[in-house]
Amino acid sequence: MFDNDDDPDGIPTRNGTMTADFVCTVPIGASGAPVIIYGHGLLGSRTEVLGIGAAGAAVDIGFCALDWIGMSTADVATVIETLGEVGSFRTQPDRLQQGHLAFLLLGRLLASEEGFATDPAFRSADGSAAFSPGLISFLGASQGGILGGPSSALTSDWHQVVFAVGGLGYNLLLERSIDWDQFSVVFTAAYPDPLDQVLALELIEMLWDRGENAGWTQHLTTDTFD
Repeated sequence: MFDNDDDPDGIPTRNGTMTADFVCTVPIGASGAPVIIYGHGLLGSRTEVLGIGAAGAAVDIGFCALDWIGMSTADVATVIETLGEVGSFRTQPDRLQQGHLAFLLLGRLLASEEGFATDPAFRSADGSAAFSPGLISFLGASQGGILGGPSSALTSDWHQVVFAVGGLGYNLLLERSIDWDQFSVVFTAAYPDPLDQVLALELIEMLWDRGENAGWTQHLTTDTFD
C-alpha cells in the first residue's frame, strides 16, 4: 500500500527502488524517427510489442513497451487470489500506480536528450538520435486502452494517444468480456450470491479508479493538466 505517513496531501514516501524491464524496436538506420509507447493487452507483457514493432520498423516507426505491473502476466496469481478475497484488492491498484510511474519514466527517457538518446543502441550510424523527442505517441490495446488514461493525462512527453478497443470502469467491463469466464469461476465460488457479486465489483472499483480510465476521463478531455 501507499506509504505516506498519513500525509493529508496523500503524497507517498519512496521506500526503495525497482527495476523495470523494457523492450524497444529500433528501425535499422532510423534517425529522428517517431516512436510509439505500447500498452499491452489483458494480463500480458512487454513482449507483445515485438509483433507490431516489426511492422512499425518497416515504415520507420519505433516501439517501446513495459509490463504494466498490477495487471501483467506476473500478476495473474495475485489477481486470482484477490478474486477469492476482494478485501485484499487494495494492493492491486497500488501496484498499478507503480506501473503508471514506470510508463511515465519510459516516456521521459525517450523525450530527454539525457535519456535513451545517450545510448549507442538508440543512435544512428552518423551519431544522431534514432528517435525524435517531439514525435512520441502512446498506443494502448485492449487492457492498454483501459489503463492508458492516467499516464496520458499526467504526461507532456507524448502528444498523441490512441486507445484501441478501449473502455473505462472495470466494474462494468468485466462481466461483459469473454475473458471474464476463466476468472469468474473463482469469484462466483467465493461470492455465490449475485447481489454480493455486484456489491463487490462496485466497491473495488472505487480503488481501481485510481489506475484506469474511469478516474481520469475528465483530465483527458475538459479538465486537463496543461
